[in-house]
Amino acid sequence: MTEVGLRLAHKTTCGELMRILHLNPIVVCASLFAVLSSLPISAQNSADHDTPVFRAETRQVLVDVVVRDHGGRFIAGLKPDAFTILEGGKPQKIVAMTMHAQSATPAAPAAPLKLPPNQYTNYTVTDPDRPLTLVLLDLLNTQAIDQAYARRQMIEFLRALPPGRKVALFVLGTKLRMLQGFTGDSDTLVAAAKMLRPDNSLLMTSEADRQNLEIPAASLDNNTSARGSPAASASSGVSMAAAIETALAAEHEHQQIQRMGLTLEALASLARAVSAYPGRKNLLWLSSEIPLFFGPDFQLFEQSAGPSRAGNHPTDLRAQASPLHETAALFTASQIAVYPIDIRGVTNTGTGMSISSPTLIGGANEGGSMSTRFSRRMGQMQWDDREAMSDIARETGGTAFFGTNDLKGALETSTQEGENYYTIAYAPENHKWDGKYRKIELKCSATGAKLTYRRGYYAVADRFVSPNTKAVEGEVAHLFATAMQPEAPTSTAVLLKVQVLPPDTSHKTVRIDYAINPRDVIFAGTPENERHLTLDLMVVAWDKDGKDGGHSSDRIDSSVPTKVYENVLRSYIPAHQELELRPGTYTLRLGVVDRSSGKIGTLDVPLTITAPQSSDK
Repeated sequence: MTEVGLRLAHKTTCGELMRILHLNPIVVCASLFAVLSSLPISAQNSADHDTPVFRAETRQVLVDVVVRDHGGRFIAGLKPDAFTILEGGKPQKIVAMTMHAQSATPAAPAAPLKLPPNQYTNYTVTDPDRPLTLVLLDLLNTQAIDQAYARRQMIEFLRALPPGRKVALFVLGTKLRMLQGFTGDSDTLVAAAKMLRPDNSLLMTSEADRQNLEIPAASLDNNTSARGSPAASASSGVSMAAAIETALAAEHEHQQIQRMGLTLEALASLARAVSAYPGRKNLLWLSSEIPLFFGPDFQLFEQSAGPSRAGNHPTDLRAQASPLHETAALFTASQIAVYPIDIRGVTNTGTGMSISSPTLIGGANEGGSMSTRFSRRMGQMQWDDREAMSDIARETGGTAFFGTNDLKGALETSTQEGENYYTIAYAPENHKWDGKYRKIELKCSATGAKLTYRRGYYAVADRFVSPNTKAVEGEVAHLFATAMQPEAPTSTAVLLKVQVLPPDTSHKTVRIDYAINPRDVIFAGTPENERHLTLDLMVVAWDKDGKDGGHSSDRIDSSVPTKVYENVLRSYIPAHQELELRPGTYTLRLGVVDRSSGKIGTLDVPLTITAPQSSDK
């Protein structure tokens, strides 16, 4: 693989470029230049690896497809003419195809980058032929009672990882946290997983809790009726049981909408975190409920909701349609296949408590009708959950697993299925990027071939390449602020390298010098035939307690002549920041956001500042 380094073009020096961009000159520009050629700033710029790459500029669409025979074995050695691809029912021309198949004796993992002291990057050396695996334990959408078993099964899976398989571990609560970045070290992953503890989701109400409120309310209504008292509220004419049921349904609706928003935000953050890594990524999602659909034909309210909830809920979910489509598009661009795994295993529907209580006057008929209603509701909710899991797997090219207690086996099957696949690239004939869903159909001439691939995508245009309205500015700022939080995974949509120098006898501040990949950001054309760049830079020093120990932000907002722009593309975008901190131990979260595209790059740098030594007189 050819590594594209960051080199200064001879016609534009580092200092000249800094002055053009109205930035403070980089004091250590020469030392940065000496090592920049060793940094492969983007695997997407590789010249001699033939894996097709999704880039917004070329508008190529990638489809990863797993081809298996009737026995479940991968069919290798197929040529492009063995495949036919259709978009919206119309044949498309395949422009590139690559097979990714793991050998019986995997090659040794690539050596990590060796950087000089005080230099860091968010680029990671990976094998483009071997998919990355992301394991997500979803505490937000899972009852605490189911979390402990899932954690044990996940640890067993991590303990048995084969050599060379790169895995990252994430957990979703009200925010997404990265517990461990990509590593092939099983012991490191197991140690991170053991740090997890069950956590009650504040945005979920269990079926047992609902029944614990509904059954006493029904008993009260029946007891009141038996004594000849009015069974309904005089003011509303609604029974106590009906009022409780309506309130619980409204609470469930509110909780689901909240969880949907938080889950979408987490998935988008996850997609941005791995966007620069080449090839397929397999997301193993351990959850009991997925509160969203990626497909175009999903119901806007659950089947289990009943007609009483069909009023406001569809409108609320329609408001989520835009971020849902955009998140689905991020998964498409980042080549993420989702493998949802229902951690509840084998479940039985029924009541959460006994309804044969003597206080429930009305006899067996009343109790039986409640039992039937509860069982029907639980069965329908289970159908909703499994349909959501099947939908997101179908729309991303993965497989859903439910109805099994062997969660470790489901995790292993997911990783094995996603390791051998073909990547097919085509340029769609429809050039109108209007955000609408486009159905993909893939056919293979191999006898008995079973294909697993994503069934479509949303033709979402570059959202932020539009007049800078306050709404867009606010949304970019929100994304950037979220990415700068200490628990957020580092983002690779913009690749960068930094040099961080702590204070010394000559400098009271922490000095940070950036080298930003110019091919990851947008230089917008201007009427003056120049190229305009708008980047925000931020550094936040998080202390050991997760508190902000100090921060600094700057902006590059300038136009450069076309000739300078051409030179920048062959080198890098330099920037400089300084930050004054008290003595202590910190994690610096460094970030860059392109205001035109919304792309974000972040990385973490450990830093310890010692107190100055006073000299004895």
